[in-house]
Amino acid sequence: MTPAADHDPLREAVTKEFTLAGYTEAQIQVVLDRQESLKQKDKAKGDKNPSSEPDRERWIKIHRRHIVPETLTAYKLPWGWDEMDDDYILIKEWISEEFQDELFEHSRRIQERRLNAGGRDAFTEFEDERMGKKEYMRRYNVVRKRGPSKKGWIYT
Repeated sequence: MTPAADHDPLREAVTKEFTLAGYTEAQIQVVLDRQESLKQKDKAKGDKNPSSEPDRERWIKIHRRHIVPETLTAYKLPWGWDEMDDDYILIKEWISEEFQDELFEHSRRIQERRLNAGGRDAFTEFEDERMGKKEYMRRYNVVRKRGPSKKGWIYT
């Protein structure tokens, strides 16, 4: 061991903790040697930052008010609805935060276009254009009832 390695605070902390736990000096040395070999292996592999390049498959979970399916289809991204919560969309590949911002902006433009289009029925927003309001209500069992003020209808 080098004198610099003897004064390593991590090494001293590990030695102290393992001694208090009842390990022998030889067992502690095996652990420290293994730790040192792992450090050397990481240096030989290169200084690759694990957060910059994910080594395993990661999905991104986004609330559907922030992104619309049309955006994901336009960018040809693999996606699906979250099975536990239908309010969330899963993008089935890792994308950077800059690209996420671009997707959010695209979705925002689509949503603004829908709002400004006027005359479109809110019920057919995600449905086929040929399906009318009555067909939508029948297919999805939408119930219409009077609101508390008796002036308007509430769809549940």
